[in-house]
Amino acid sequence: MTDLDTIRRAVNGVLMPGFNGTTVPDWLANTEGLASVLLFGHNTPDAAVTAAVTAELNAIIPGVIIAADEEGGDVTRIQAATGSLLPGACALGAVGETELTGAAGRSLGDLLRAVGVDLAISPVIDVASRDDNPVIGVRSFGADPAAVGAHGVAFARGIQAAGVAACAKHFPGHGDTGTDSHVDLPILEVTPDLLRERDLAPFQQAFDAGVETIMVGHLRVAGYGDTPASLNGELIGLARAMGFTGVVISDALDMGALAVDPGFEEACVQAVLAGSDLLCLGNTAKRDDEEMYHLAAGALIGAVQDGRLTLDRLAESAARVTALRDRILGLRRTRAAVPTIERANAAMAQVGRDVATRALALPQSVRGRVAVQPGGLLADLRHTVDFAAGNSAARLPGILADRLGLTLTRDPEAVPALVVTRAPNPAVAELLTAHPEIVVVHTGVPGSAPREARNLVQAYGGGVANAEAAAAVCKP
Repeated sequence: MTDLDTIRRAVNGVLMPGFNGTTVPDWLANTEGLASVLLFGHNTPDAAVTAAVTAELNAIIPGVIIAADEEGGDVTRIQAATGSLLPGACALGAVGETELTGAAGRSLGDLLRAVGVDLAISPVIDVASRDDNPVIGVRSFGADPAAVGAHGVAFARGIQAAGVAACAKHFPGHGDTGTDSHVDLPILEVTPDLLRERDLAPFQQAFDAGVETIMVGHLRVAGYGDTPASLNGELIGLARAMGFTGVVISDALDMGALAVDPGFEEACVQAVLAGSDLLCLGNTAKRDDEEMYHLAAGALIGAVQDGRLTLDRLAESAARVTALRDRILGLRRTRAAVPTIERANAAMAQVGRDVATRALALPQSVRGRVAVQPGGLLADLRHTVDFAAGNSAARLPGILADRLGLTLTRDPEAVPALVVTRAPNPAVAELLTAHPEIVVVHTGVPGSAPREARNLVQAYGGGVANAEAAAAVCKP
């Protein structure tokens, strides 16, 4: 009979927990054989602290793969406190130059390398097929599968050129869903032909280009039963059949899509049985990080002891994770010296300004009279919660107000000079109908901009670069 310590080490070899704070807790330091750790915004208040955190992790847990859920644009962890200097995928797709997208990916990779991150959980290569998608939106490069694939490959190659592994997500495609998987289980109603030609096409491009990892989403796919993709061996097997040989990462297993059925602990077991190599346990903010780890580890240990899960299956994933670690080291041996944090930030800011400025210079990005005189009010009418972005896109209204001399207001009776929007909102439609002179800065996908807006700036996201470019357009 296999002893408990051996089982525990094997289980740790497929886990990617998070933790609270900016120092390594004792429980994490004692996880022998841990495969990976995922950083979130509460671990990365600034770049210098992030570098100290990663250095401590490497010293205490040698060989651990340090990952960050960092996309740039609206979803940033490394720059969560200030907002991302990159404008995000939607702006890159709008500009339409893959060389520029590659430069953006390289700038993100350089920053991650500078702070000690090994794996970026990006790019998003979901095809933005629905304007009302509540979770993908401006995180996608657009609605054309070929273009999404081309930009996704360019961004991933840019990241990997810096010596950081990239991750294509959310397999097999989350773009045509109307439910946020942070809240509930989305359903992808799609024919086999449409799935292959639209949703899977960018992933095929990424596989052919050698992306190192993929993240599998929590969504039910028509024709593949009731089991979500992240727990579905047939769908993960499809990625392998398409030629992907790298590491399969589950989306965060604490998300609402799995909370009731099958629940966190059982989801951990089913994800490994289905073929996941690394289990992303989820964001520990305001939660007991140690308990999350022990629940996941305990469920997997129990599954081994009960005979549901074999050590051979765990060893198979551990071998792929080890190979990933070796490839990351290989990337770094052939790359330039690690950039300083200051140089990486400066390069990212330059790329970000270039992308955002060029996106807003497109004819379709501005309509009407958008110059805003100082002294008026600004209202943030982005009424839906963005679980993926968290608070990282919350700074755009403040930047606009500061640059344009406006005052932020939450008074529902006020008539602002400028409003910020992201998704369709009946209250916005009513306000614009009554006051058509109001300028709208829209941070969602172009198709979700309010039709009633006569004076519109399409910002393509809510990052710092998006805000600065929008402010420049609105300045009288």
